[in-house]
Amino acid sequence: MLPGPRATPFTSVLLLALAATTMFLRAETDDSAVLRWTSTNLVNLDHHPLSALVTSAFVTEGSLGVDFVLLALVCAALERRSTTARTALVLTAGHVIASLVTEGAVRIAIALHTDPVSATRQVDVGYSYVLYTALGAVLRFVPGRWRWLGLVAAVGYLGVPFLGDPGMTTSGHLLCLAIGVLSWPYLVPARYPAERVDRRPVPVQRLGLADAGRARIGALAALAIVGVLTACTPGHYLFGPNHHQAQNVTAPQPSRTAALPGT
Repeated sequence: MLPGPRATPFTSVLLLALAATTMFLRAETDDSAVLRWTSTNLVNLDHHPLSALVTSAFVTEGSLGVDFVLLALVCAALERRSTTARTALVLTAGHVIASLVTEGAVRIAIALHTDPVSATRQVDVGYSYVLYTALGAVLRFVPGRWRWLGLVAAVGYLGVPFLGDPGMTTSGHLLCLAIGVLSWPYLVPARYPAERVDRRPVPVQRLGLADAGRARIGALAALAIVGVLTACTPGHYLFGPNHHQAQNVTAPQPSRTAALPGT
């Protein structure tokens, strides 16, 4: 269950990067500039989307606590039971798609005048999207009925905060859990059973070419397309007469890490 540099290289790099950036931000006298640049808000997605999407997952405003330990456990278990490449692909997809879709929803809310223009520059950083994508994905390897009991518990754990505050962060957590579950057909075990003689892969089961696998790929592709179209398209028209005010005002939206349930 524990991560190690040889058995779980992706998990080890992820944890070391989070620890390093947290120590760096604590040493900085003014970390607000770092948080503003790494945040996956609409302004950054318009100007430097790739760097914002990559760096926001490795930056957290608060300290590393119980959720960091949970991240280490679920990522290590997922990488050991699956493969490093598939684990990295699924967790990256969860973080990127959830960030784009939730920020796209913010853009639509601003256009409909239900959110303030200052929400285009809100601070949106943290590793919770990676954590909950990994949580949904690792349930694939829980045996029997415990898998579905774990899924119901995870939905309840994330659903209660969503019902209490159906905002960008809480909806993003549920979306990441769903992305992890959608990835089940592609998280094949890293090792074949010992009694298996024929080691050639079975295309339908192991490459996800069945109808269910295609439907899940289509759902993830649709989410990604919707997120790109709504979050990364030029949106300077949103600023309007409040352009100068929006530059200096940050919406009171908590970061993803700070909004983790139970913390």
